Amino acid sequence: TVQIIASDEDWKWTPGPITYSNIHGGEHYDARLEKTSMDWKAVSLSELHPTRLFEQFAEPIRVMKEIEPVKVFDRGGGTNIFDMGQNMAGWLRLKVKGRPGQKITLRCTEVLDADGNIDPRSTGVKATQVVQTLEYTCKGVGEEIWEPRFTYFGFRFVEVSGLEQPASKDLLTGMVVYSSFPDAGRFQCSEKNINRLHMMAQWTLIGNMHSIPTDCPHREKCGWTGDAHALARVAIYNYDMQRFFEKYMFDMRSSARVVKRETYFGSDFHDRSIIMKPKGIPTMIVPGKRTSGIASPDWGTAMVQVPWYLYLYYGDRLVLEEFYSDMAVWVEYVEGIKADGIVPHGLGDWCPLGGNMPKACPVPVSSSAFHILDVGIMEQVSALLGKTEDRARYAEMLRQLKSDFNRHFLDMENLTYGSQTADALALDIGIVPAEYRKQVAGAIVKKSHEELNGFLDTGIFGLARVFKVLAENGYEDEVYRLLTKTGRDSFAFMWENYDATTLWEVLPCDNDYRGSQYHNISHNHPMQAGFDQWFYSGIAGINPVAEQPGFQLIEFKPYLTRQLGSASASYESGFGEISSHWKNTGNKWVWNICIPPNCRGRIWVPTYGSKAAIALNGTPAEVIREEDGFSLIGEYGSGEYRVEVAQ
Repeated sequence: TVQIIASDEDWKWTPGPITYSNIHGGEHYDARLEKTSMDWKAVSLSELHPTRLFEQFAEPIRVMKEIEPVKVFDRGGGTNIFDMGQNMAGWLRLKVKGRPGQKITLRCTEVLDADGNIDPRSTGVKATQVVQTLEYTCKGVGEEIWEPRFTYFGFRFVEVSGLEQPASKDLLTGMVVYSSFPDAGRFQCSEKNINRLHMMAQWTLIGNMHSIPTDCPHREKCGWTGDAHALARVAIYNYDMQRFFEKYMFDMRSSARVVKRETYFGSDFHDRSIIMKPKGIPTMIVPGKRTSGIASPDWGTAMVQVPWYLYLYYGDRLVLEEFYSDMAVWVEYVEGIKADGIVPHGLGDWCPLGGNMPKACPVPVSSSAFHILDVGIMEQVSALLGKTEDRARYAEMLRQLKSDFNRHFLDMENLTYGSQTADALALDIGIVPAEYRKQVAGAIVKKSHEELNGFLDTGIFGLARVFKVLAENGYEDEVYRLLTKTGRDSFAFMWENYDATTLWEVLPCDNDYRGSQYHNISHNHPMQAGFDQWFYSGIAGINPVAEQPGFQLIEFKPYLTRQLGSASASYESGFGEISSHWKNTGNKWVWNICIPPNCRGRIWVPTYGSKAAIALNGTPAEVIREEDGFSLIGEYGSGEYRVEVAQ
């Protein structure tokens, strides 16, 4: 059947109880204005209206969780501050008994100031000129329950004023709101610091998935393309993001179709000029009315990376067919702006620990590395789609770009590209000549100990890759040390000093942080969460394989098996649940694997070069080959497997 819901002159309207609503400023509701009669007015038809309507095929935004306050502080004069215990995105449900006309005001922030009052600076009040505020006017009839309809905030603390009775925790409930995609992944291990980082990554992700991948849930709420590719894979491991990211690709295409004079970002965020935006090139922010300029090479790479991840993790070949031309236009555009084989422009490795001034990784290094990544993806995609001439051209382009990159940036004397992020990008993307990989990884470690008090200076692009490349090149002890370090210059500094529950725009790492940036930067930025993907792919060892995407073939290869007591993860693929659970029992290492129907698993057992006996389901396993401390024991079909290694 077909049902037509038409918007025509038969519609009616009337003023209602929502007297103010703004996506940043909040909502005001006067319950005395709720309509009980049908005294409505006739509408007028608009002269302008949409001519093309499209279905919204991504999951709708819904209330997905509810949380209760953990503390209430009486500030006197009918004002109280509620601590929700968790930095979150959403709104509040108010449950109150009041007199007619009594006004209850809720102001929401992420942090408190030194005197224990709310401090709105981290939510971007300087830019938005508003504090996140909900205002409810009571009608004075029994218990009243209210939630806003057209706004949402990022917050942890709520200042409640206008109360005439003592406040109790049941006055407010935190309504956690995000796009209603299903959960996909679960992870935990024996190390509490790693579990804390994982939990913070998850809360940060769901705080920024509202139809688009946003940068923060308060100050901007913008879909920056650089943030999108920085968080894409970690979001996929934790949630079913297929429809969400397909929708975002159509948003990118929509922004790319517009041809107009736009801001062009040069060598950094402050180097700008106005030029005519080429057709097919996305903007920095997708979508939205905010002027954001032409995507820089290190941001617009999302046009190529996101479709590839949809193919790799979901086996979605159709998305490659749909967006192949868009991906190719982007790659040709970046190829056309390079100079002497190098892409000189971009924003760079954004928000390294401590702040953007300066970034350790030069912009040309990261922009050139992402162009190499894009061209490598296009070589694979063109082969998949049978575009033989394109494949040959991309292969030659890739060879030349890698040669130029190493010619410009590889320090042959010290075997480093100059910074931890540069080394991590070059290793992860496959730019480093094979004979130098371990030495380049060693340069990351050397810099950590000699210059960074045993820690990191990576931004969002390096942080997403550094643990992976260190572990793959024999530095698992260093990975464990970095993830579990406490005190000054550590991840733990966030919760040891600030009780952080989400990842910040700039991750704090030293004792001078409170005086410099604590109150002015966002405390909910998912672009910093990229490291969490490695908890699934590295620690648990659950990896897709491009030749048989969507986890038809799963590569099982776990790390930190000597440093951790145990690790457990599962991932809900399109074929069913994949699981990997391992633990050290004292005299043996035990690993339980589940491969879903119609899939195969390639099993690499961590043996670290020893000749210890390996048993599979109680039977001695044959080692096919040894590589970098792992023993390949074969590929196996669906089912449950138990691997045991004598220690």
